[in-house]
Order: sequence, then structure tokens, then C-alpha cells
Amino acid sequence: SNVIENGTKEDAGVISLKIKNLQALQNSAPGDKNPLENIEEALLKAKEARAKIYVDNNYRIAIFTPSITKSKDNDLIAVSVAYEIANIINDYNKTASQKIEFGIGVHYGRLAVDISDGKAKFVSLDNTISVLKRVADYSNGNVLLSDAMHKNTLGKVKVDKLESGYWELKRIVDKTYYEEFIQKFLTRQ
Repeated sequence: SNVIENGTKEDAGVISLKIKNLQALQNSAPGDKNPLENIEEALLKAKEARAKIYVDNNYRIAIFTPSITKSKDNDLIAVSVAYEIANIINDYNKTASQKIEFGIGVHYGRLAVDISDGKAKFVSLDNTISVLKRVADYSNGNVLLSDAMHKNTLGKVKVDKLESGYWELKRIVDKTYYEEFIQKFLTRQ
């Protein structure tokens, strides 16, 4: 209740990495490739983007809010980081004997954020975290976007709609290639 009373209400891009075979990975014999180290390496991408990461059993939740990342485009940042995390884990799985079974969900919702003594505390104001976990549960080695995240990133990402109502991320649209052409066109007009 202190977080809700003292914190600020912010829109947040949130990623959930669900490690579906975490128990087996923790009990695996030490080998040349440690799957848990690969997961930590993948999560470094979120830390580099200034996200706060929380561990909840077999979920790794990365939270992107304006007060933490100092950016307003947290929805696209979250999708980009989720895409990188999936690529890192999938690259590992191509050569590893023990595969990481995972799902990644990305959602956009409201959180109460309280930053005090250098520590950030979060409380979901609606069903942000439960929706996020549901999306990650449904994912099977790919990045799925909730409907709210899809609406926020419309035109910035290429997705396919699944029967479940979630959106599978195919790629991120890179508009920097066209920016110079657009600027020249606008100056001529």
C-alpha cells in the first residue's frame, strides 16, 4: 500500500521470460556450456537498457518505466530487448546438448512505481503482471505480444496474429533507413 500511496502511476513496457525447464537446468551436470549463464547473458540486454529485473520462481520479469529508463518509448524498447533475449537463447539452443525451454511475453500496462534509497518498488495497478505471465506461458521459444503492446507498437513491428489472440513478433521495422529520404522529400515540398 505504501507504493501505491507514495509512488507515481506510470505506463510500463514489461517483459516476462519464463524458463519452463528451470529445475532440470539447475540440476544439470556441469558441462562446457552452462544454460543458466546463457540466461543471465540474455538478461544483460535488459539491464543495459536500464530495466529493473525481478525473479519470481521460473519467471524473469524486466520492467521498463519512464522514471527508470529516462525514456518515453518504453514499449518499443521492451519489444527490442525481448527480441534480443530470444535470439541469444535460440542461438545457444542450436549448439547446446541441454536446451533451454522458454517463452517470452511482452505487455504494456500501468504500474505504481516508488523509487527510494536507490531501490525501485513496483505494484501492478491493473492485471499487468498476470497478463504478462499468461502471455509468457503460452509462448514456446518465441516472443509474443499482448494486445495492448501490439496496439502501442503498431507500424513499428511486424507480427502475426495467433489463434490465442496474442501476436507473434516476426521482426522490428527499421525506419532509420528511410529517414534521410523522407527528410529530403519534405525539404523539397
